[in-house]
Amino acid sequence: MLPEDPKRLRKTYFLYGFLLFFIVFGQRFALPLGDKQLPMIIPVIYGVIIILIIQKTLVLDKVKFILFYLFTVLMLSLLLFQNEYSHFSVIYILICYAPFVLIQKEITEKLHRDLLILFQKLMFAAAMIGIIQFVLQAVHIWKFQDYFNLLPAQFVQQHYQNPYPIQWGSSIYKSNGIFFLEPSFYSQFLAVAIIIELIYFKRIKSIFIYLLGLLSSFSGTGILLLCVSVPFIIYRMKLWKLFVMSGVLFIFSFLYINSEYSSALISRYGEFNSSQSSAFQRFIGPYKAFDEIKRSDATLLIKGIGIGKVDEYDLAFKANFSTIAKLLYEYGLIVGIVFLIFIIYSMTRVESKALSFSFLFMYLILSGSLLQPQTIYLIYTLTLVCSSLKIEKESPVFVSDKLLRPDPS
Repeated sequence: MLPEDPKRLRKTYFLYGFLLFFIVFGQRFALPLGDKQLPMIIPVIYGVIIILIIQKTLVLDKVKFILFYLFTVLMLSLLLFQNEYSHFSVIYILICYAPFVLIQKEITEKLHRDLLILFQKLMFAAAMIGIIQFVLQAVHIWKFQDYFNLLPAQFVQQHYQNPYPIQWGSSIYKSNGIFFLEPSFYSQFLAVAIIIELIYFKRIKSIFIYLLGLLSSFSGTGILLLCVSVPFIIYRMKLWKLFVMSGVLFIFSFLYINSEYSSALISRYGEFNSSQSSAFQRFIGPYKAFDEIKRSDATLLIKGIGIGKVDEYDLAFKANFSTIAKLLYEYGLIVGIVFLIFIIYSMTRVESKALSFSFLFMYLILSGSLLQPQTIYLIYTLTLVCSSLKIEKESPVFVSDKLLRPDPS
């Protein structure tokens, strides 16, 4: 049972709050590990988890533990049948996902509410940073530069796409909120903030700022996440709220489409036909690779190409493998399905099914998040905060003036 001692509640809030802060603003920091890097979020989350276990806030979920154990046994057995694999990837996936077997024992309404508010405030600040990045470039006061280049390279996450111009020849670069790995990460995190806002708070001003920040990234993944998630949310909203938000969105869209910057974003929807574009490489290439792999050796679909080896596979085109594609190609059908069951079960343990759907779509489809702890731990931490387990009643000291619940309307 979550303790009612105010000091322990404040400690729990601080630990989760620090974790959320680091997930948002510390995702580009890394520690050198030989010829590789260890994202700093990994030692941070393990440190927080150890403290939460000691104070009996986190406990073992038996179902998730069994699924994770089954995946581990099958994966290690699979190595006997794979000609080559990455030892680092084998160890890394176990390190990344081991925390998922732990769940929040119980969470008070006040703690639930305050942590969601904190995340929204962090993303509000991130949105403002991205908006300022864009505006200062647009009025020619500031020329884009990545201040993380001032730090030693071994302490900054490498091999991610640094911000680049909104379109060929432009002097304006896509916003990444300074602290985000890529503009696409920035847009997806902001899309999650918008979804949370629509489910729990419905503050027009906040949604407007998040949306401006998202648009300043000129990235289609955040918009795509909203497009597939919002219909599952708005049908439950009161009619007058839906009318107001639709009106604001219409005016905003009209002004944006008629601006000189809209073409840079709208033109991206034509990228699906070009094998050299990021849209093709992310959404078409990984699934087109299925035919080439099947023609090469159909047994690879069962036993996998080799853990950590799909990016080295010789294809006639470039492909940026999403989580679900990378999982099935590298680990094979049987091990991949067991892991998918583990992930789907883990990411649907939240109050709002619309939010869990958003997590799954973001994780499985929109990016190569399989070994990407920044995205993994954002989802894991928010599933802990928005746990679907029984919610404790408030202690007299921590009574909230307005308990937070998804809008029942």
